[in-house]
Amino acid sequence: MKYLALDCEFTGLLPGVHNLLTAAFIVAEEDGTIVDTLDLAVLPDDSPRGRGNYNVCMDAMRVNQIDLIRHDEVAYTREEATKLLKAFLKKHTDPEASIMYMNSGIDYPVLPFGYLIPLGHNMNLDIQFIKLYFKD
Repeated sequence: MKYLALDCEFTGLLPGVHNLLTAAFIVAEEDGTIVDTLDLAVLPDDSPRGRGNYNVCMDAMRVNQIDLIRHDEVAYTREEATKLLKAFLKKHTDPEASIMYMNSGIDYPVLPFGYLIPLGHNMNLDIQFIKLYFKD
């Protein structure tokens, strides 16, 4: 069994109103050994690089301390980030395990991560932002 730790930063706390800025993923074994990581800085919606239109809550920006000008220059487009995340998850999931997991009766508030068990702080909010951003 493997785990998927996830953490996100946003421009505020309202999915659908504020923007996802970063999404970090760590795949780990049961003993805590890190297998792989993916760290994504993302542009809002379908903005071109260097032209992001952010809906910002200043309290959130004080907490995450992300420099939006620098972020906007290096962040992935939605299309780029989606390809990277799909490849990362595909590399670490097993379709057969996904079917068994879905039929197991275990109820976790998860994205389709196959047999990866998600974990994180305030994970439900992170997952809401991830689902909205990575719609495919």
